[in-house]
Parts: sequence; structure tokens; C-alpha cells
Amino acid sequence: MLAFLRSPIGRWVALSVLLPVIATLLSRVGRALQRRSGHPTRISKILLATSRIANRRNGNPQAPAPADRAVPAEPPSRPLPSEQPSGTVG
Repeated sequence: MLAFLRSPIGRWVALSVLLPVIATLLSRVGRALQRRSGHPTRISKILLATSRIANRRNGNPQAPAPADRAVPAEPPSRPLPSEQPSGTVG
């Protein structure tokens, strides 16, 4: 196995095939632990963080965030009274 990783093709295969598989497995195990316990545990947080790092390393920065770190949507902003268009065209 070590000889396989010494060649450039072996490293390419490991990074392009094995890393996403490992990241997916870590993510699934972490989410399963969260569902089982009902809240994020230390181990599930570590597993999900590791899977995000692996996804980022693989070139997928849009990896899904876990539910406990989801960012709520911002409320729509209303224009200030001074920014509202007037009825006259000038």
C-alpha cells in the first residue's frame, strides 16, 4: 500500500477517489450520532469537522453545513424613507 502512495498516480487516486469517500462516511456517521443522541456530541462534532476539512481539501467548498451550525436567512431589508422613490419624475 505504501508503494502505491509513493507514485504520483497513486497519490492522485487517493486524493480524487478515497478522500471524498472517507469524507462522506465521516459525515454520515457524525449525522447518525447526532440523530441518535438528539443533540450534537463531541465525537459527532469532530467527525463532521473532519468531513468538512476533507471536502474542502478535495475542492468542494460548498460542503453542507451540519444542522447545528446552519446560518439563518437574513430578513429582507426595507429601504429607508429617504431612499424610497418619490411620485414625481424629474
